[in-house]
Amino acid sequence: MEYIAKMEQENDQDEEEGSASETESMEEDEAPEDDEDDEDDVNEEEYMTPAKAVLAEDLSDSAKCCDVIIVAPPSQTHEYEVFNSYGNELSNPFLLQRYGFITKTNVNDSCLLAVQLFQYIKDIKAKSSKKNIAQLEEKLSWLDDIGFHVLNHVIDGTEHGHHHGHDHDHHDGHDHDHHDGHDHDEEDEEDEKDVVETWSLACSITYAGKATPETYAILKLIQLPYLQFKDKLLSTKKEHVLIKRVKSLLVDTTKSELEQFNQLIKQWCQSKVKKYCKKDKVANTSTNSIIIQSIIEQEITILNKFIKKH
Repeated sequence: MEYIAKMEQENDQDEEEGSASETESMEEDEAPEDDEDDEDDVNEEEYMTPAKAVLAEDLSDSAKCCDVIIVAPPSQTHEYEVFNSYGNELSNPFLLQRYGFITKTNVNDSCLLAVQLFQYIKDIKAKSSKKNIAQLEEKLSWLDDIGFHVLNHVIDGTEHGHHHGHDHDHHDGHDHDHHDGHDHDEEDEEDEKDVVETWSLACSITYAGKATPETYAILKLIQLPYLQFKDKLLSTKKEHVLIKRVKSLLVDTTKSELEQFNQLIKQWCQSKVKKYCKKDKVANTSTNSIIIQSIIEQEITILNKFIKKH
């Protein structure tokens, strides 16, 4: 009997050891599954494309997202197409650069006269002494550093209350609605404006066939006697005093000054039109060629408006 009891005891021990061994084996089998899950997570992050990673990051930041609000229901006239607004202050070159299209008639277009302005400055230097050239350079450096900023401030104040935007439709092959139907933030509106950042790009003719106020102001600065420039503008440190002097010396113009400047600007316009007309029209029907030719024709129209007025 003792022998039988001993055998039963040994069997019980074997069963307990076997059960423990099976438990350990199951735990070992389960462990790799956890590793595989972790590995899947890592692989998913590793194989995410850069574009998807950037998109995921942007979508997680509410400051980079916006709500699109429909202000008018789609109409059957336009086959229920939903139009986006690009604002009322963008020129064709800006629209082309930013959105890839232009409009046939854009009242925000203008024609730059930067090349003509720099040729005018070059001609003055060619006839001037080294002293006078240095004085002219000092005027232009002042314009770069502070003058143009103050000049814009004065002109914006002078035109305060005048609305530059135009309520108009810009119809073209894209059927884009150029009306501003969204309530943009002020910062968004500022970003979308076709802002002139340097004085060399401010010399232009507007769609209405008028020279910009900056054009007249720059010409007045160039012709301003150096001693008067140095005493009244260059040496002025107080901003409110400088603003008043910029207005009186550069922005405000007499009738005789306007007539003189307009004749000079007219010559610039005629010169640019002549150069455009000399270029042979290439019989190219590509989209890019059609866009370029359309912009050139618009500029010629703008220049001729100024020429006819003067």
